[in-house]
Amino acid sequence: MIKNVWTVLLLLALTVGFSGISHASSNYLAQFNAKYGTTGTALDTCILCHGLSGPPNDPYGSDFAASSKGNHSFNKTLEDLDSDGDGFTNIVEINARTFPGNKNSKPAASDTAAPTVTGFTIPATSSSLVVSITTFTATDTVGVTGYMVTESATAPAASATGWSATAPTSYPFTTAGSKTLYAWAKDAAGNVSSSLSASVNISTASPEPGPSGGMTIWVGQWFKITTKITGSCSGSSGMVSDSGSSVGYLKLWDFTNQILQADYYEYDTATAQWSSQSLPLVFIAGSNLDFLCQSQVIDNAANSTDGFTARIVGKETGGVLKRATFKSLGGYYIDTLDQFGAIANCAGGLKLTGALIAESKVPVPSNILSH
Repeated sequence: MIKNVWTVLLLLALTVGFSGISHASSNYLAQFNAKYGTTGTALDTCILCHGLSGPPNDPYGSDFAASSKGNHSFNKTLEDLDSDGDGFTNIVEINARTFPGNKNSKPAASDTAAPTVTGFTIPATSSSLVVSITTFTATDTVGVTGYMVTESATAPAASATGWSATAPTSYPFTTAGSKTLYAWAKDAAGNVSSSLSASVNISTASPEPGPSGGMTIWVGQWFKITTKITGSCSGSSGMVSDSGSSVGYLKLWDFTNQILQADYYEYDTATAQWSSQSLPLVFIAGSNLDFLCQSQVIDNAANSTDGFTARIVGKETGGVLKRATFKSLGGYYIDTLDQFGAIANCAGGLKLTGALIAESKVPVPSNILSH
């Protein structure tokens, strides 16, 4: 009887212990899945770090616990390690969906053959800084897992930011002139293709001059902007809707090389602080008082991308801008971090509307202003 009691107590202790560890580790597993796209794969399990026998950690779990000086980070240092000593780095095993902490689980064969970019074409000339990519194709002996376009002839690392699962259809330049783009592809083993390039000559015509003397009429102007998002978020708890609206203030402070430079300011009621973001508006077509512009902002630190096309229309009297409207014609957002820094994996539509506002009515504190 006493032996049975001790057995029950021991089982309860182990159950509680494993339950606590499982609960603590579930957040790490969610972070891992969000970063490497492994939800629903063989790696979507606590065995990833604890092995088949459960705690303590397997070699990968131990290296993860030691990463970033105990801050538990799936960083490049951890990716480049070979935790289980099977001859494959952790990132190669993760991409191959084998366990980086189990030397008996490894890619079936060493893939050393890099992908080949078989086609890459862009227009020879363009009147817009946003150049379309008409062809971008690549092949690999196993499979292509990433595409990237750069202005550098140096091949990007397989772990670099900026790779996308699908081939991009356009590229935004910041200045006009003769430009060369380089197309790259990578596979799951981390092999990166050689250079395939294409060139374009960008010559953007100046907007039609108006009575006020051109686009400089917008420099120093403020807009009050309402932003609405409608999308979805995917996390450990499943798919949920993501929608909301906010109000911010947009200042146009320069016009150079067909780009209206702007700063966007927004007040966060949760933190009681103002935030700011640089927002370049690339001129596409139109006149100085009625034109289309395009904007894309990539924030690598926050792992987010926002983009939209907008129409800006103004009315002037005697060379002075009297009223104006700002309206997006289409937009999107992709965000893997929510406002509290947790993994969110959100994406959806982005809509901006606004009107000209006098600077005296802008509530942004002067010490917050960037320009």
